[in-house]
Amino acid sequence: MKWNMKCLLTILLFLFTGTGVTMAQLNEKNLEGEYDLEGVREVGSGFVLHADHTFDFFFSYGALDRQGNGKWQLTGNQVIFNSEPWPGSDFLLEHHQHSRRCNIAIQIQDKNKMILKYIQCKVISKDRVQAAETDNEGLLIFEPQPIDSILLVHTYFSDQISSFPIDDSTENDFLFTLSPTFGTVFFKDFKLSLNGENLSGLHPIIKEKDMYEYIKNQ
Repeated sequence: MKWNMKCLLTILLFLFTGTGVTMAQLNEKNLEGEYDLEGVREVGSGFVLHADHTFDFFFSYGALDRQGNGKWQLTGNQVIFNSEPWPGSDFLLEHHQHSRRCNIAIQIQDKNKMILKYIQCKVISKDRVQAAETDNEGLLIFEPQPIDSILLVHTYFSDQISSFPIDDSTENDFLFTLSPTFGTVFFKDFKLSLNGENLSGLHPIIKEKDMYEYIKNQ
């Protein structure tokens, strides 16, 4: 049987075009599922990719638990993760005043007392910077000085430093609470590469290596 050249080209074009769309849809459908971090002892972490292009991130190490979520998209060989932007602070300045005490007192409060330790704090002026870490009660005491700004960051639950400019540099009594999004992991163009059925790339929290493997949970 002889094929008409025009007919043959039409069939080939249909096959390639149809296959291309199908493969793209198939690739995205195959990405749905849970991907668990491999090879990091005592850490449970990974991503869950949903069919509606949303994702959940989880991280657990001992008593430390953190989560994140957002949307994912497939671009070429990479899965790109984005979430709502970081709100700009992990802490809220609830109260500030002058007190009769000589020293500077900074109190951080939350119902979960276990989370109040390991908060790093700096009080800053043009001429002096003091740094300290909270005790088990979330309290910090500094020597007297003018204050232009206060910086706060939690060693385990913050990924960025929260900065608070102080209008009245003579105030010496401050009360902070934790932001509702405290401990949330935020994503901006975070990329993982397809590696067969698995994913590979950086980790949003652990920075010890440049490459980690995320194995798809079958």
